[in-house]
Amino acid sequence: VVVHYVDPTVLGVANVRLALLYSTATFIAREPFRRACVDRAAKEWSTVVNVVWLAVPLGVVLVCGLGAAWLWLLARPDVAHYEVGVALTC
Repeated sequence: VVVHYVDPTVLGVANVRLALLYSTATFIAREPFRRACVDRAAKEWSTVVNVVWLAVPLGVVLVCGLGAAWLWLLARPDVAHYEVGVALTC
């Protein structure tokens, strides 16, 4: 029902650009843990835990960098409150 009241430009930005930002951030957050679990033997779980904890601060830094790139490097669409959407997505 809400989709009928939303401008198609806003809907396109939310479905394409912000979804790409979300999926990139999610990939960066999950990939180190997945790789550590696949590559390590079951007896080396301490290494997996270290990689997971290392992924947290690196993920925060990379997500902030991605948000800045989305705001200042990429062409901005003519949509109201785009900056708020990027900040909430990060």
